[in-house]
Amino acid sequence: MTKLNQLTENIRWSTVRWNGLLVSLGLMLVAITLIATKGFTLGLEFTGGIAHVVHLDIPVGLEEMEAALGSVFDELPNLVPDVTYQTWQLQFPIGGTGELELLQWLSIVSADLDQPLNLISSSVVGAQVGEQLFEQGGLALIVASIAIMIYLTIRFEWRLSLGAIVALLHDVLIVLALFVVFSIEFNLTALAALLAVVGYSLNDSIVIGDRIREFLARKPNQSTALSTDQAIRASLFRTLVTSGTTLVTVSSIGLIAGGTLSGFAFALFAGIIVGTWSSLVIGTAIPERIGLSPEHYKPKSPLLDEAGNPIHA
Repeated sequence: MTKLNQLTENIRWSTVRWNGLLVSLGLMLVAITLIATKGFTLGLEFTGGIAHVVHLDIPVGLEEMEAALGSVFDELPNLVPDVTYQTWQLQFPIGGTGELELLQWLSIVSADLDQPLNLISSSVVGAQVGEQLFEQGGLALIVASIAIMIYLTIRFEWRLSLGAIVALLHDVLIVLALFVVFSIEFNLTALAALLAVVGYSLNDSIVIGDRIREFLARKPNQSTALSTDQAIRASLFRTLVTSGTTLVTVSSIGLIAGGTLSGFAFALFAGIIVGTWSSLVIGTAIPERIGLSPEHYKPKSPLLDEAGNPIHA
């Protein structure tokens, strides 16, 4: 911890915060543009469709599976393999496969793969159900964000609260934009991960915000920039250790769970990185830029009567 403090002692955090804030605001504009113009690759839960889970005795690669299905379907289904590449989920849009042709294409694909393609389960999600899930998921994200904003407003002075709220908005937009850029399927597990990212980013912002408040109250004659620098140094070790250990865990989920939780692991991995960045940069730079000062944390002087005695409410 001492070595880390020594390494960061010469870093001009005020310059890093300001430049980082400008970069982050630019990325937010890019993210909004991407989301508005390109849109998401929505999962079966949101669009509606048919999902068939099949199992093979011998693992099959993605290209080989696509080639076998390409001999049957003009438009390939969305393929989600497990970590062994023996169990696959084939996601078709509504009307993509009918009951009469199911056994036919299973037989053709089995012949192309030179091994039996065993059907484990089939499920159907109606378009109306998918639309309701999408609306409810978006509503859950909005309600959670509003509740967090109310909590931050109560906990902190409004300048620190605003910094934390913008940091949360930044994290959500960047993660959503990454889903758009890499055309990763956005499904219910990805939505759950997004809510987890909001909570993770909030925790980081609160830790650093508490440290800033502590230094401002303890050293009222010190500049806000210097107090903020000291607060970042004091919390940096804890932040990096927490983020690092969480990234290891999330990476394990992505590697072991395979395709079924790939969106979940990706959202968490990206969210932890951008959440740590935004807490250190956006959550600290905005309050400083809009006038946060030690004056806001000085104890209020008691009201005095004419004799100079404090008036008790």
